[in-house]
Amino acid sequence: MRWNLKIRKPKFNKSPIAQLPSLGEATNELIQIKQVRSTIGCLQGQVDAMRGLGLRGIGKTVERSKDSTTLGLLRKVQHLVEITPITPAE
Repeated sequence: MRWNLKIRKPKFNKSPIAQLPSLGEATNELIQIKQVRSTIGCLQGQVDAMRGLGLRGIGKTVERSKDSTTLGLLRKVQHLVEITPITPAE
């Protein structure tokens, strides 16, 4: 047996989405979402997700609650947006 077959790591068939970092748990806090990349050339589902979030152009920002629906949409288009948590003013 060749030595490199002994040390080779097994390949897992994970989708690229499964390897992306988690967006966290759904809570009632607010997050600010800013579109930083264009939807030209994206899949139609991604374009629809951006419209569902209320983003219609580069540089536009919206505030949404961090619920499960919003997190699902963000998971689909997280390569097109920047996400920042909004801390409540005290």
